Amino acid sequence: MVRQYEGSGTFRFTWDKLVKAYWCRYPNPESKHVLTEDVLTRCVDSAGRLWSKRLISKTNPCPKWAEKLISIRSLFVVEESIVDPKARTFTTYTRNIGCTNYMTIDEKVVYRVSPENHSWTVAERTAWISSSYGYGLSRAVEAFGLDRFRKNVKKACHGFQMVLDAMYSAKGIELISNHHTFHPLLMERLRAKAKNLTDAAKATTPLVVTALSESR
Repeated sequence: MVRQYEGSGTFRFTWDKLVKAYWCRYPNPESKHVLTEDVLTRCVDSAGRLWSKRLISKTNPCPKWAEKLISIRSLFVVEESIVDPKARTFTTYTRNIGCTNYMTIDEKVVYRVSPENHSWTVAERTAWISSSYGYGLSRAVEAFGLDRFRKNVKKACHGFQMVLDAMYSAKGIELISNHHTFHPLLMERLRAKAKNLTDAAKATTPLVVTALSESR
């Protein structure tokens, strides 16, 4: 049996800003479980689409009832993404490559311009949770996975919103600073990643620059 999750949310930032911020979304206060990010491959095809594959490592805390069954405390996730500046869609596909004998989670998220307000971006998310774990526990594992996935989606969206605010909203930066939501070191790393992204954009191939210009 496979459990399926479907949901959507709206970020009140333009599609361009959201795509740029996506590569800077770690670290944030809601992602303390994310340990590392590594780009495996990245290329631009003849249509001007940016294809990326990244490897992300995370901690993997287990519920008490599963601690004796699962000894792995960290796992790796592969993320593949496609940025299409002409269609103005940003699609990500993620799947875990660790603990697959216990549970597998495949997720697809499509970020597109909101039809209600072109200054906003809609995120449409679908996920499939499955388990082939023995001892008659597969259904319990899937139910647990679905419940935790729902909770993690809320945290992930909240964390991403905080990054967007920190990058683009003066009010958001002021709020974050006043409430010390971001540790100064995290803010420094966030600014550094944003600068690296800007520098990389300046060195982008003419093909991507042309595609982005045509999409506006």
